[in-house]
Amino acid sequence: MKQLMTVLAVFSVVVLFVTGNASAARIFSVGVSGWYADWTHDINIGTQTFDPQICPGISLGGTYNSAWLTLLYHLPKKYSSEFQGVDQEAERYDIDIIGGYTIWKDVSIIAGIKLWEMDTDAQVSAGDYSEKMTALGIGIGWSHEFDATPVILQFSGLFAPSASWKMDLFDSDQSGNDPWYEYGAGVGYHFQRLNLMPFLEYRYQILDRGKVPYNDIYQGVRLRISYYWEL
Repeated sequence: MKQLMTVLAVFSVVVLFVTGNASAARIFSVGVSGWYADWTHDINIGTQTFDPQICPGISLGGTYNSAWLTLLYHLPKKYSSEFQGVDQEAERYDIDIIGGYTIWKDVSIIAGIKLWEMDTDAQVSAGDYSEKMTALGIGIGWSHEFDATPVILQFSGLFAPSASWKMDLFDSDQSGNDPWYEYGAGVGYHFQRLNLMPFLEYRYQILDRGKVPYNDIYQGVRLRISYYWEL
């Protein structure tokens, strides 16, 4: 929760800084989302797959001229799994902040911050374990809105060469810095009279800990519905 409040504070300051003294139009948005997420851990003794869940979330956004910023907070959600005969429950929440600046036509340079944290309840004598990760990435995005229709297409890719993670594994701690990747593609539709835009996308995120090995893969289809207004 402390991470969330810090992220929200930073997000608010950045939006105010970007748009505060602007004479041109500024666009703000608020929305809700649902991510049908599939979560797996690839480890050296097998693949642990958690049951897919619909993860509710909220979003905030701000746009000024060629710059834009979006925050997505996915509420804590419990996942269940059976791995090698052991029942396990894990609660996970995610925060995504993505900003960009259009440099040429529909192409943008983008940067993002990814935070996630999990706590598990393993029904074994060894006890529980928890983990958290922070990644700062940079990438490129493409967004195109068709002239004849209010349809928008988007593609993006982010890469963090050194994502920081820490795992409290039973009675021992593990930590490291490993590559993290995110890829996304989606389509949206502007209901201009209602100031609404549903946006359907597929996102794939992976923390590539090949040297452990213990990868974390989070992927699925996400629907976001945003209400926007212009100042």
